[in-house]
Amino acid sequence: MRRRVYNLEFRRKCREMTLFGYRFYRVDEYEDRLRALQHLTSSVGEYQIRAHTGGHAHTAYVDCPAPEPAAVLAWNNKDVSALADILLLLSLFTTRCVLVDADDDATNNTPLIIADPRVSPWGGVLATSIPYEPSRLEDEANDHTLYRIYDRGLEIHLNEVYRHIRDQNWLDLYRRGYFLLLFQWAIQQRTVNAAFIHCWTIWEHLFAILNDNWMSKNHIRKCPAVEKIAFMIVKYAVKERLSEKDKSRLHALANIRNRLIHYGAFPEEGIHSSNAVMFIRMTEFIVARILGLQPSNIFGTVEKFEEFLDSRLAGGRS
Repeated sequence: MRRRVYNLEFRRKCREMTLFGYRFYRVDEYEDRLRALQHLTSSVGEYQIRAHTGGHAHTAYVDCPAPEPAAVLAWNNKDVSALADILLLLSLFTTRCVLVDADDDATNNTPLIIADPRVSPWGGVLATSIPYEPSRLEDEANDHTLYRIYDRGLEIHLNEVYRHIRDQNWLDLYRRGYFLLLFQWAIQQRTVNAAFIHCWTIWEHLFAILNDNWMSKNHIRKCPAVEKIAFMIVKYAVKERLSEKDKSRLHALANIRNRLIHYGAFPEEGIHSSNAVMFIRMTEFIVARILGLQPSNIFGTVEKFEEFLDSRLAGGRS
């Protein structure tokens, strides 16, 4: 079965990729369709792109295997295919909502799409955790022996990520990866306030499922926020160890959470807003770790956390 794919942006000169048996390939009008998407800045790469408000665009097709394998992530519908998992991963790693419609041969009507067509404001750490992987392919459109160098990174590493999360031990440990659905909702948030609260929920969720084999629900609920944050930071190697002084600095993050929940605003602007952004980037860092990747430090996440621990302004209890 062939289905239309919307909003999928391929890496430089990559014309097709196969993910777990699903073959994604560009439409003939890919250049025009790519330009029709939202672009926040102008750029020159494979194509010259101008900043553009944009919207949804049919950029690709996917040929589905028969029969389709079942999904493994925590979808509500047990009949969902693995394509749903793959579309979620593509959305996370391209920071656009990638989706499909019905069988392409069934209708030529443009579907009603209610998903957000805009680029996600967050998720950059995860997106840049997949490295450039150059590959050479003979260009069949030319009579001479010419080769096209294209970036195969997304295909190579998404297949590795998906194999990793389909492992039964991983699925049992992370409860079928429900945190990935939470993460998708988090990176789509348009304000720092909303993104921070969604990310806090992810940390609480992960702490709970990683410790409920020895802690009661009541114990988990009453565990101090600082201890939960510290556990996650050390477990996922944002920092190898935390001193008691370091832990005291973490009260600033708990203070942001408490003020947002109870008053709807940061304790103060400036430093607290920066700390909230740092926490969001740390969430992306942790998600990359859980997916088996080496997290990108393109935003200086590690260094900013070290500065946060050293800063006299970091401390403070709610």
